This record gives sequence, structure tokens and C-alpha cells, in this order.
Amino acid sequence: MSMESQKKYFMKCLAHHLLFIPVVMESLGGFGESAIDVLRRIGIAMSDKSDLTRPEAIDRTFQRISFTSQKATSQKALSQAFMARTIS
Repeated sequence: MSMESQKKYFMKCLAHHLLFIPVVMESLGGFGESAIDVLRRIGIAMSDKSDLTRPEAIDRTFQRISFTSQKATSQKALSQAFMARTIS
């Protein structure tokens, strides 16, 4: 994400009293440092609002995000393969 894009989204979030934190995640589930920090914070917040322990909530958060990313990547690959077959 370019610095211009980051600034644009930062300003939009600031207008609504939100914090914009860009996170990096690989299509196969690898996380950048900021993504790990954000997902841990989400897991901690989730444990505070549920009967899950912190480690359980953090693990569940990482699992859900990883699964969602892998599912989206698979759907995109299948869609592209289908489009390639229909065009041929």
C-alpha cells in the first residue's frame, strides 16, 4: 500500500475517531509483525467478552483469519481456472 493510500485511509479513520493500522498477510497465511500484534489484541478483546481463555481466543482469531484468507485465495484460483476454460 502506498504512503498516499495509507494517509488517505488514516485521515478517513481519524475523522471517525478510529485508528488505522495497515497489516500485511501473505495469501497462504503468513502474517507481518503489525498483523500479529493486531490479531493478538483482537483475541485478547474476544477473551474478555467470552468464556474463552486468552490463548484459546488468540488461537481462534488466527485460525479464522487464516482460514478466511486461504478460502478466498482458493476461490480466486478456481474462478480464474473456470474463466480460462470457458474462454478456450
